[in-house]
Amino acid sequence: MTQLRSIALVMESEIDVEPFLRMAETSPGVTLHRFRSGEEALRILRDAPEGAPNLLVVTYDLPVMNGGALVSQLWRMPLLKRLPAIVIVPPRCDQAIIQRLLQIGPIHVIEGGDSRAEWFDRVGQIFQYWRMVHLQAN
Repeated sequence: MTQLRSIALVMESEIDVEPFLRMAETSPGVTLHRFRSGEEALRILRDAPEGAPNLLVVTYDLPVMNGGALVSQLWRMPLLKRLPAIVIVPPRCDQAIIQRLLQIGPIHVIEGGDSRAEWFDRVGQIFQYWRMVHLQAN
């Protein structure tokens, strides 16, 4: 079974990152790579073939480029074309946005929470999703 070892987080908000830091603390061997924008993620991940993450978690609302556009561009890179991707959309997101995301490819969409407790629950769902994907693949 593939082990979760590296998560690329593309999130502008410090508050959104906090539960990932806590989850990683209780998941030995997991490294988080934080990017504050899609442009930063593209620039760094393009030049890091040895350090490619094995999970991408992106918030939809990013400055300049939305999360779906970022995933689409990353998947054009040979090393990242099979990278599992999760896009976090705002609570009660327009279904048209979710449908456009799903048309890009095998993206898992998770709705963000209205409260901190809900957000921590969503982060737990992300870790569970990743484990499920890799259990099925192996």
